[in-house]
Amino acid sequence: MVWQISTLILEYKNYEVKTDVLTVYPGSLEFPEVTVCNLNEYMTSAQAQYGIGEPKSYKEFQTVAQPLDDFVTFTSFNDVQFENVSSAWIQVMTSFGLCYQLRTAAKAYVPGLAGGLNFAINLDQANYQPWQAEVGAALFTTQPGTPINGQVPFVTINPGKSAFVSIKVNRFRRERQKPWSRCKGEAPSYTNARCVDECASAVVRNTCGCKFPHDPLGEPEMRFCTSEDWSELPCSSLVGTRHSDTYAYCECDVPPCSEDRYKATVHEFDFSDSFLNDTIERANNNSSAVDFTKNYASVRLNFDNIQYQELRESKAVTLAQLIGSVGGSMGLFLGISILSVVELVGDLMLLRLIPRFCGIRKLHGLGTKTVNSP
Repeated sequence: MVWQISTLILEYKNYEVKTDVLTVYPGSLEFPEVTVCNLNEYMTSAQAQYGIGEPKSYKEFQTVAQPLDDFVTFTSFNDVQFENVSSAWIQVMTSFGLCYQLRTAAKAYVPGLAGGLNFAINLDQANYQPWQAEVGAALFTTQPGTPINGQVPFVTINPGKSAFVSIKVNRFRRERQKPWSRCKGEAPSYTNARCVDECASAVVRNTCGCKFPHDPLGEPEMRFCTSEDWSELPCSSLVGTRHSDTYAYCECDVPPCSEDRYKATVHEFDFSDSFLNDTIERANNNSSAVDFTKNYASVRLNFDNIQYQELRESKAVTLAQLIGSVGGSMGLFLGISILSVVELVGDLMLLRLIPRFCGIRKLHGLGTKTVNSP
């Protein structure tokens, strides 16, 4: 009995948690923030025109980056087209360069191909950098307010393809009470990816005297780091250290207590010949099917089902459960219960000891026999 009760207490003192998974069908879902980035950060024609090699400020980035109306050529949401793409998309600075982000308060009511976000992009390969080996766009689906950096998962959109991106959302609600809690903060204010990126950015600012282009915490007048900074001391000492203990003090090893995670899956299709011919004819700009498939892609993004999974943590063993288990063990091994213990203590204290202390010599509870004093 002693061993079993000790085991129960030790199990409670481990402060473990359990996770319950609940599938919820809400009828509609809030749409995530959608960010799309051309893998080519700078346009060679703009660099040559303005004499900018590597941009050292946000203004220079805007100058050499692909303009929104050239990059995003069409946008609709829930089958309602935006007449002006600038009313749907905004510029955001990321570790992938200057990207474009759609934020909407509208909801998705119908899953699959029938609703959601639909847009087309022009990758403009003629303006790609010579060193840019990959062609395409990075697509991020994130909880609103999440900064985009190299730690955030993304999917790729390839040129000459019609892509359907299906998304699912998991909502994590972790135990907050200490000492069971193994989380801190809430997304998007705190996430592992944001914590690591901000910590790395702080190291770069303090070591190099410059900042990452997407670093929002650096001084506004601080210049952006360039390849020249990374090739010279002291900044070159950080090269290759991102996976070492240089950032061990960042304290980014626990997840947020509350966050929504979106998982995106890409399904790609080829454009039909009739669609290509019709599109090129309507464009009337002397382009060819080869040019179209090298530069253009269409994307439809929506939930695969109007549902989400909620993963909620709770205490694996509560104090009430511990008391019940200990009482059950005592009943199993001693044949007594908590009620029996209460009765025993009550009989001993109320009917025996207290009357004795008060000078009452009569034994209560065993009839009315009076015991004579010696």
